[in-house]
Amino acid sequence: MDPESYLFPIFEPGMTPFEQYERRQLFIAFINKWLTFIFKEVGMNKKGRCYDLRYTFATIQSLGGATVNDIQEFLGQADPRTTKRYVASLSITQRRLASARMDVLTQQPPKTAA
Repeated sequence: MDPESYLFPIFEPGMTPFEQYERRQLFIAFINKWLTFIFKEVGMNKKGRCYDLRYTFATIQSLGGATVNDIQEFLGQADPRTTKRYVASLSITQRRLASARMDVLTQQPPKTAA
């Protein structure tokens, strides 16, 4: 994958796979530390993890009506079974309810008399 396409371009050209692994681990630890700090600031006594961000993103996408294939592509996952584990905890009723709520957000507001 082209490093220019990353959201967080932490890799540099010419890095070995081991150097990339080390850099990725340091970056994940950095993000986790900040997430824990943010959680604490908003009153959540929980350790932050990058996984939480991915899971939350997948859940929001699923509740908004995205397909498993869409979410799989967004997350860059090769196997749809991995993606299905992210969204398996949501019942069809929860997904339909969230989808209906999202529909309200896309409606045009009523016109007011000038």
